[in-house]
Amino acid sequence: MSNGSGRFMFAGHAIGAAAQFHRLDDTHNLNHVIPTLGASVLPVTGGRSESHVDPYRFNVDAPRKRCLLAVDRIDTWAEGRERNGGFETELSIEIAGLRVVEKLHIDMVRLHMHSTPPPAAIR
Repeated sequence: MSNGSGRFMFAGHAIGAAAQFHRLDDTHNLNHVIPTLGASVLPVTGGRSESHVDPYRFNVDAPRKRCLLAVDRIDTWAEGRERNGGFETELSIEIAGLRVVEKLHIDMVRLHMHSTPPPAAIR
């Protein structure tokens, strides 16, 4: 995106996992906040941002003891670059061993995105 002065401003981020639980079982008004895991944020100047998360578990005691979210590994990166007179934003997210509220298990999630704005959008 241009800021009107002819300078391209990159924008992009990759987030591995985050959650907030307000209700579990029959209990309401909870405030279980799982912090953002694997955040890679691209500055407006471009460049590269990377994040790695080792095994992580978010356990709670209320309304009963259990694990709300667990991951074996998260790797993310976001990159902004100028190439051949144009601009590119690319990001990648890989989550291994995702488990949510002891009900959902996903062995592997991968996302890769590559974006190049049309020349008219840069002006």
